[in-house]
Parts: sequence; structure tokens; C-alpha cells
Amino acid sequence: MRVTTQGEYGLRCVLNIAKGNGKPVTIEKICRKEGISCDYAEQLLMRLRRAGIVESQRGPGGGYVLAAKPARIKVREVVLALENNPFEVICRKFMKKNMKCGNSSNCKIKHLWQRLSRQAEDILTEVSIADLI
Repeated sequence: MRVTTQGEYGLRCVLNIAKGNGKPVTIEKICRKEGISCDYAEQLLMRLRRAGIVESQRGPGGGYVLAAKPARIKVREVVLALENNPFEVICRKFMKKNMKCGNSSNCKIKHLWQRLSRQAEDILTEVSIADLI
């Protein structure tokens, strides 16, 4: 499993919005609290909005709210909205060279990584935003 800063900070943005208890949370407040640039947070929130996890409200008193109750939003959904196939098993040696592993069919370790990846995905499917806040 690979989670980059996009997944990490995106999840933090969602948690900040969830703590707003249904009231819009401004991007400036999120950025100040998390110490990230507003441009970066804006990109993350745009992806989360497209995935239907957050909604934006314009105008005075506007900001971001969750599109569903925190108990209904699973961490897996947030991670998938921000990461490109985070549960894929890739050998680093070959990933850097953009090659396919020639030992993939005989690899004894790959099955362990796949099992671990499935377990991680299962856990993130069980954990909701409400669980984290």
C-alpha cells in the first residue's frame, strides 16, 4: 500500500471539515491548521468534491462541508479519491525503471504483499471519518 502526501493531507482536510459539525469550514482555516498551502489544499478538495466526499458552499459564510455524515464516509473512499491505485503491489526495483517484473509469476513474496494490501484495504473500508474524529 502506498499513501502519498496527497492521501495524508486530503484525509486531514476531510477531518477538519468533519469537525465543523455541518458548518462550512474555509480553506484558509484548514490550511492554517494543517500548515499546507491553500493552492495544494484547493487541489485536494477539488478531487474530493469530484468524488462526492465534500461539497463547497460559496459566498459569505461559505466553505466546505461533508457530502454525507462522517459515519457514512469510509477512509478507503477518501484515499481512493486522492491516490492512484494505492493498493497495487509494485516492486520498487522495477517501478523506477517503468518495467514489469520478470519473476512475477514465481515470486514467493508477492503473495504476502498482496495479502497485506488486501488487509489494509479491508481496514480502511471498516474505518469511517467518524471513527477518526
